[in-house]
Amino acid sequence: MPANGENPSLSASSRKPLQYKAFRGYAVSFGTQEGQLATIINRDGKFYVRVRKANFKPENRTFDTRTAAKQWALQTEAAMANGSWVSDREARITNLDSLFRRYIAEIHGAKPFGKSKLATVRSTARRVGHLRLSDLSPAFVLSYAKQRANEIAPSTLNQELTYFAQAIDVARTLWNAPLKDNPVRAAIGVLSQVDVVQGSRKRNRRPTDHELQTLLNLAKGSWIRPMIEIAVETGLRESEIHALKWSDVDFDRGTLLIRDRKNPKQKLGNDQLIPLLPVSREALLREKQQSKQGGRVFEDVLRAASISDKFAKLRKKAEIQDLRFHDLRHEAISRMFEKGMTIPEVAAISGHKTWTSLKRYTQLSPRSLSTAFEKQPASEKPPQL
Repeated sequence: MPANGENPSLSASSRKPLQYKAFRGYAVSFGTQEGQLATIINRDGKFYVRVRKANFKPENRTFDTRTAAKQWALQTEAAMANGSWVSDREARITNLDSLFRRYIAEIHGAKPFGKSKLATVRSTARRVGHLRLSDLSPAFVLSYAKQRANEIAPSTLNQELTYFAQAIDVARTLWNAPLKDNPVRAAIGVLSQVDVVQGSRKRNRRPTDHELQTLLNLAKGSWIRPMIEIAVETGLRESEIHALKWSDVDFDRGTLLIRDRKNPKQKLGNDQLIPLLPVSREALLREKQQSKQGGRVFEDVLRAASISDKFAKLRKKAEIQDLRFHDLRHEAISRMFEKGMTIPEVAAISGHKTWTSLKRYTQLSPRSLSTAFEKQPASEKPPQL
């Protein structure tokens, strides 16, 4: 056989038109590494190639050049021989929309996602659902990420791609999706190196006393004032305040039952009983006088997200820069530490499970540190130099 690997019986001068199933053109057969025959058919300038091997279904593909067709045939047969071959036949007829639908139905159905994750997964499905599984590649993910980077923050993009990658992991592991690896994870590694995606930046913004008083004055008579007071004292999240029911408030025992507290590993059933602190108690007593007391404490506020929206408008009216409602949680937890509360005591109110996740909130003020130092017994203070 000539060095070029072509069958001499089918040289350029002796090729004849032939019928190959639905294709009419010129065929060339050549030997691959294992002695199998791959057939290439020239059809109107396109090269259709078919690989046959025992114990495998025939594989075929179309290429623009004979060289590309031959290279694919050689690689395909070699992969079949060493056991690494994964047919993409199913991947070529499966789109990502059906994969995401199954992911939500089976995985979210068994272990519910958080609201944010579910919304992100659905949003991603709408954006990439048209894509065939066979076309999902690191190159596509990189292109998609660059486009999204113009629309969302790097940390948000990182979260979006992470959920995307998780869906592909599940499809490969549980449903035998015909993918050799996870193209989304491969792309995330590259994107993180060039800072297109990155973890969320931890905020340490705390309102000043003047800013808080200004906000409370402007909120007088509004439903958001008691929410601000509760958030600054207890560190409750907006969703937790919004979900409060009168049946969760026990004025006699001085407790609040916070239902389904945030937990990355368990979305439901994380109820926690916390103390009803003085300012929150007064705020709820005032609210009780005006409420129907039949269900939620703040029943006129239909969505939890309305709290942040209202706070943003209030902040803008007060001409305060870069302050969010969630920053009040940061303020509350930092105040607890400044009062000398221990980590377990703070966690019993904040709902944190570990010191690692709690420590970023301990933005202690220099004044409180100085006061704590002055309160030290003389025996514990360092000697004067």
